[in-house]
Amino acid sequence: MIPEPGSKEWEGMVDFMRADLDSGMQLTKIEMIARKFIKEDGRDFDEEFEKWKNEQEKSTYLMKVKCAWCGANMGIKPCNEDQQDMISHGICESCKIKLEEEVMTMPRGDGQGPPKGSQGPKDGHGGGSGNQSGQGSGPKTGGGKGNC
Repeated sequence: MIPEPGSKEWEGMVDFMRADLDSGMQLTKIEMIARKFIKEDGRDFDEEFEKWKNEQEKSTYLMKVKCAWCGANMGIKPCNEDQQDMISHGICESCKIKLEEEVMTMPRGDGQGPPKGSQGPKDGHGGGSGNQSGQGSGPKTGGGKGNC
């Protein structure tokens, strides 16, 4: 059923479609895969999704979302009661642009310059900065707390 133009449901559908297009249709691809697996398991995707959506809307617990690179506040999102004191991480648009530019100027595996087909940063200079730490920080990487 298509919602009434101008309604809250209509705006939500348009926002979803814009996000889906911006992501290269990843949201649609994920939904198609989920539908397949749930159907193979003998369950109803639409029923389960509606139940999940209703639970999310009823949630009175919220979690902060911060940029994992610069620490900027990126808002809040619903969560379970046991997650309410936790912080979720993502990447803000500014850090995403910087990271994409840096990745495009990284040397290839043979050490002979940027990856083939890369454009590099708009200013034409190389990427990376001298004050970046080596290993990442935290228990998964084994590194100490760096200055990046």
